[in-house]
Amino acid sequence: MRILLAGHTAPGGVFTVGSHHLARALAAQGHDVAHLSSPVSALHLARVRDAEVRRRLRLSLRTHEAAPGVPGVLPFTLLPLSLGPAHTGPLALRTSVPSVRRRLRPLGMDAVDVLLVDQPLVGGLEELVRARAVVYRSTDVYEEPARRAGEARVLRAADGLVATSAFVLERLRQVRPDLPSLVLDNGVDFARFAGAPAPAERRGLVYVGAVDDRFCWDALRSVAAAAGDEPVDVYGPVQVAVPDGLPPNVRLHGQVSYGCTPALLRGARVGLLPFRTTAVNRGRSPMKLFEYLAAGLPVLSTLPPSVSPWPPGVHVLPEDGGDVTDLVRDVLAAGVNEAGVEAARSMDWADRARTLVEHLGRVLATRPAVPR
Repeated sequence: MRILLAGHTAPGGVFTVGSHHLARALAAQGHDVAHLSSPVSALHLARVRDAEVRRRLRLSLRTHEAAPGVPGVLPFTLLPLSLGPAHTGPLALRTSVPSVRRRLRPLGMDAVDVLLVDQPLVGGLEELVRARAVVYRSTDVYEEPARRAGEARVLRAADGLVATSAFVLERLRQVRPDLPSLVLDNGVDFARFAGAPAPAERRGLVYVGAVDDRFCWDALRSVAAAAGDEPVDVYGPVQVAVPDGLPPNVRLHGQVSYGCTPALLRGARVGLLPFRTTAVNRGRSPMKLFEYLAAGLPVLSTLPPSVSPWPPGVHVLPEDGGDVTDLVRDVLAAGVNEAGVEAARSMDWADRARTLVEHLGRVLATRPAVPR
């Protein structure tokens, strides 16, 4: 199967996301795969002092490796994908220099079996790539007008749906109930997290991920206060103001590479998912959940279950910062979450990719062949 994944995040940065993992797993299973990341535009030149902008500009100059065995393309466009609330993706993609088709043609990806889109702002890409089927893989609930408009465009063009949670799929099916659909939760690179070296003594509680407006400081504060002398380590780019009055055992370390994450988790006792219980967060399938479990951690989470049944060793925290002293102490005393490790084993990205391919095959069965 020839598959072009259109993802929102360029490879090689702070975050390794689901489209990167799926691209790697699909390629390892013998499929022809390429990854197209959200473009960088001429407007980004005004932010050239930003290291991430410079990195993306360099990636836009040539085909790169998005994952082992997976070529990656990051277009450079004259216009951005959105201007304020307006979705300008179709026009922006047509201003790519060189053109998107010219970038994809040497890779054999200008005509594909499946265009798998998980970035709604690239709605319009289906006009530039001959695809036997367009499948929308939604990973979030979007509230921004531009992303909602882009999503609406992708949904109009879609032949199939994939969602990373039942909550997200329910919203998509309100618009396109006619499409074949699949809930495919985010997975884990099981061997990487279960096999990383562990110290003789684990210590502390850990969170790894973005610290943005979805993050719940009240939950973090109450857990840290209940944890006593145990350190509470937060790794990830901080994109919001840090509130005053955090307990002294909370340490904000900033961003950390994906390659360092397994060792950090294997050195901790408990994994944290402290998120606000908003509609956006209800739709999340946090990749960290199964990474924590694969590393042997019990988990404290404010989120309602995104998978059923809720995996062993996952405990729900009140978002309002209520008394969690007994819960935190019990979880700290629980030791290695062996049952959680076994639950994570079945969520390896290789298994996720096989389930996805089965679904794509069902979608393709209803579609005519694309001439090459």
